[in-house]
Amino acid sequence: EALAELSAYRVRLEQFYQDNRNYGVSPNCGVAVPAGLRWFAVTCTTTGQAFTLTATGGAGGALGSTYTLNQANEQRTTSFKGTAGVRNCWVVSGNEC
Repeated sequence: EALAELSAYRVRLEQFYQDNRNYGVSPNCGVAVPAGLRWFAVTCTTTGQAFTLTATGGAGGALGSTYTLNQANEQRTTSFKGTAGVRNCWVVSGNEC
């Protein structure tokens, strides 16, 4: 859920950038943050020329998971059950990307 939404949200932000030459303003960026997700809450922060999307797990098996994605398509896992430290990929199972 989180990974698909972050990827789709990034595409919408890039489309917004093409029209406006910026990513909007924080806290929401230029397009609406995905809402109604079952397991994750998504946020967006921007400086206008760069952005970071964050999906934070809040329920069930997603609790304790945090994923990020930025304008350079850098994917990171900043927390995941059983994984220590930040990983420069999206951890989806155990300690594997």
